[in-house]
Amino acid sequence: MSESRRVYRVAQAIREQLATRLLESSDDRFRFVTITGVKVTKDLRIASVYWVQSGARERIPEIEEAFQSAKGYFKRGLAEGLRLRCIPELRFFYDNTLDTVEQINELLKKDSGNGAQEGDGDSPSLASVDGKA
Repeated sequence: MSESRRVYRVAQAIREQLATRLLESSDDRFRFVTITGVKVTKDLRIASVYWVQSGARERIPEIEEAFQSAKGYFKRGLAEGLRLRCIPELRFFYDNTLDTVEQINELLKKDSGNGAQEGDGDSPSLASVDGKA
């Protein structure tokens, strides 16, 4: 239990340090980028960093390239801010959770607009599901 708690604490510390370094970065490609989460392996060797950006989706490849070229900058920041024997290898991933939520919402809107009307016989009404029909 204490090992998993330590992994969680290290992941949170990495997220905080990276967010701070992101704000301090002079690279304009990191504008409007937010670190959403960090997952660290049990041996603390690899940190998967998830990020989102507000703005045009066309910028995603550009931001991915910026993260790849700034790995040393971020790792140096972690070395300065964390007391770890070994600084984890950083792997950056675009967090598509918000995109997925948006797609689901669009599908639900479309379905509710085109869906079966009450009493058309194609779908059960709430009353029939409850057994009160």
